[in-house]
Amino acid sequence: MNSRKITSVLLGSAALILLIWDIEVAYNATEGDTISEIVRDLSHRFYSLPFTLMVVMGHLFWNQAEGDRLPLEVRRKVFWMRVAVPVAILLGSDVLNHFVELPTFNYANLVLAAIGFFVGAAWWPQALPPKEEEAP
Repeated sequence: MNSRKITSVLLGSAALILLIWDIEVAYNATEGDTISEIVRDLSHRFYSLPFTLMVVMGHLFWNQAEGDRLPLEVRRKVFWMRVAVPVAILLGSDVLNHFVELPTFNYANLVLAAIGFFVGAAWWPQALPPKEEEAP
């Protein structure tokens, strides 16, 4: 079994286990224990959560035709910026949330999620898989 198949099986199994668990806890007597409720509550305490999740979503789902277009030498030179800027946003947002009492419903999560999606797509792109040639 190759590693691609193992990864696919692990992702599918994890998704199935989480789905079964979420259905189970949705119908028990305890309030606030579903995955979506826990993620929602954590996202209001840690603004880095929506940013981080959307960085991964931008990386996974907004692929570039050539992937990372920067030459290797340039990527090595700007690597610190590609890491430092998102880390500064993460730490800054959590520090802000710790010291400033913001209302439970606000637009900070939406703004950070949008920035995260852009960062994941622009600074950490994947190349699209090569198109298969059709047989004549």
